[in-house]
Amino acid sequence: MNIHNTLKNLRLDKNLTQYELAKHLNIGQATIAGYESGAREPRIGILVEYANFFECSVDYLIGREDDFGNILIPPIKEKAVQSISSDENRLLKIYRDLNAKNRIHVISYAEIRLEEQNEALQNKKRGLNK
Repeated sequence: MNIHNTLKNLRLDKNLTQYELAKHLNIGQATIAGYESGAREPRIGILVEYANFFECSVDYLIGREDDFGNILIPPIKEKAVQSISSDENRLLKIYRDLNAKNRIHVISYAEIRLEEQNEALQNKKRGLNK
């Protein structure tokens, strides 16, 4: 559910008109209508006023919390986590097992190899391949 529907449903659950809610929150009825239609986005201060009035959290209003207080944070995408190849995973494991001095050596070596690779590609593009 989006914030606009949540705000409207909370008001309707209390059997309030937009005008009545506007009086309670000390804002205009047109502002309430704008929030509920999606034409306007409430500022954080207004969200706090809504949360206080309806005795809920701002997280609930913005859809990050369910009716039971459970935080609804989207999980990390599986695809991003599984995108590491087995060779990359092996290299990472080895790297993590190294002490700080040896990590520096591995990084330096990798940077040298990358530089050599890039130079070879540039030479190949120029027709200077040996």
